[in-house]
Amino acid sequence: MTWLANLSKTYDDHEKSVGEFELKKDGREYALIPVSHTTQTAHIEIHLDIGGQFLRARVVPKEEGSTIIPCTEAAASRTSAPVPYPLFDKLLYVAGDYAQYCTEPKGTPHQDYLNQLKSWCDSPYGNGKIRSVYEYVRNGTMIADLINREILWTDNHGKLLDKSTPELDQRPEGKPAIFNVIAGEQSGAFVRFAVQVSEESEHRLWRDKEVQQSFVRFYASMMEDTDVCYVSGKREPVADKHASRIRHSGDKSKLISANDSSGFTYRGRFRTSREAATVSYEVSQKGHNALKWLIERQGTTKDGKVFLVWGSKQLELPEPQEDTYDLFAAHAAEPEAIGDTTHKEYARQVQKALSSLRFDPEYAALAEVNIMILDAATPGRMSIMYYRNMEQNKYIDQIEHWHTTCYWRHRYRKDSDKNTGYSIFIGAPATRDIAFAAYGPRASDKVVKGLMERLLPCIVDQRDIPHDIVRSAVQRASNPVGMEEWDWPQGVGLYGLS
Repeated sequence: MTWLANLSKTYDDHEKSVGEFELKKDGREYALIPVSHTTQTAHIEIHLDIGGQFLRARVVPKEEGSTIIPCTEAAASRTSAPVPYPLFDKLLYVAGDYAQYCTEPKGTPHQDYLNQLKSWCDSPYGNGKIRSVYEYVRNGTMIADLINREILWTDNHGKLLDKSTPELDQRPEGKPAIFNVIAGEQSGAFVRFAVQVSEESEHRLWRDKEVQQSFVRFYASMMEDTDVCYVSGKREPVADKHASRIRHSGDKSKLISANDSSGFTYRGRFRTSREAATVSYEVSQKGHNALKWLIERQGTTKDGKVFLVWGSKQLELPEPQEDTYDLFAAHAAEPEAIGDTTHKEYARQVQKALSSLRFDPEYAALAEVNIMILDAATPGRMSIMYYRNMEQNKYIDQIEHWHTTCYWRHRYRKDSDKNTGYSIFIGAPATRDIAFAAYGPRASDKVVKGLMERLLPCIVDQRDIPHDIVRSAVQRASNPVGMEEWDWPQGVGLYGLS
């Protein structure tokens, strides 16, 4: 459980970042989410006044869709069973007139949603903005309101369209926005709410920290089942179900799961899952939320396999998978300095690039580094393929050793600034490029991610590079007629691995 303890500590160390949205390079938002919350992609945004009256609505653009939502354990693990989220959810749950415009739902999803929301409103931790949402949704006019504002669209029979029609596509305004943001049918649209109170207040409920803390306290007050947590060592409320959506919002795989009591999970060794291990709800939430945040922030994903490195004091550290060009670009002022040089001068440049991480007195004493590889063999189960925890200075030593012992001249990098061909630099290659040189530029993602995983211990533990990788690189480089002109210099460079 070391990995979970370190993730939980990372969450506590960066508690000031909870609920604060940041932007990825592609413009999408992400955040370190609060306890008892998760993220979903919203398609429709409804604005209300404090009395619960409908004001306006809009279709949410894809890049703005990431939404922090309150979440119970049951809702986080829902599959086919109708279990509502406490505040934001699909039309099936939040729209009282769903049956009028869509197929009659099984069970009572809307009533279950209303009952849960009312319990929150009536509790000592209730919030006026949440009451506004409750007053609106219980009127049962949501889909009608959205149709009147041309957010949702119906067919000739008054039912929601499954997909856009040629007539709608040919409108002067263009295709309706809802069909550009939702992959399935309109009936599966996810709705979030904003409540206008005053000009100064935060009206977006998914960013309102008072609303978030209101639910955290409300849900904590309902948890009575306690036990000793194997991670914290304290007696705390227990997590019976653990978070999914770790790698992205559509990821159903879990790292911790024990929902099968028919003999396949416990293999006859235990009567209940708690006899194997017990994890408190708070530790599970903090650990999983920190992991999601770190993956979004700095993880590298290849065909579903996640490579992640983070520090206990300084989050961003040199990636083992990157080449020396990237290392200098991230940690030195002038990456162009990598050129023809002696070994002594080259080693000095690498040390200079890493010196700010090694000798910073703020991090020197207790700083640690965590290295993790995650992958899912099935849609529902995820495993930790590799995990290492070491002192930060030792990790920097290993990175320095890799870049100063496994280096030579390369010309496989495209010159993105000048577009005049390939940049020439001296340094260690990226593990991804080693895979292409050893197995060809058309190597599948499965082969590439497998090689990247096998090379990681060679970098952080100074193990020998597997002979089959070296042999494959040598064989390809020895047959230039079977390679493209631009591919052969990259393959020749891999002779240095031997």
